[in-house]
Amino acid sequence: MCYSLCVLVQRAYKFRLYPNPAQERVLAKHFGCRRFVYNHFLEARRDHYQQHGKGLSYAETCKLLTALKRDPKRA
Repeated sequence: MCYSLCVLVQRAYKFRLYPNPAQERVLAKHFGCRRFVYNHFLEARRDHYQQHGKGLSYAETCKLLTALKRDPKRA
């Protein structure tokens, strides 16, 4: 068995972005929405664990995300 054929090569690339003001606003909005969703579900998972002693499954989280998207207050 030849070990050298099984070695994976991993590479990383770094990029620096210089967005214009319009792109900065779009990125800020995107990151703000992402931060809100992350924190919302972090709290939901914590609360569910404290109440039921087990975490939310991926499928349950997806259902909650769909409901969150359809909420008119979050449009």
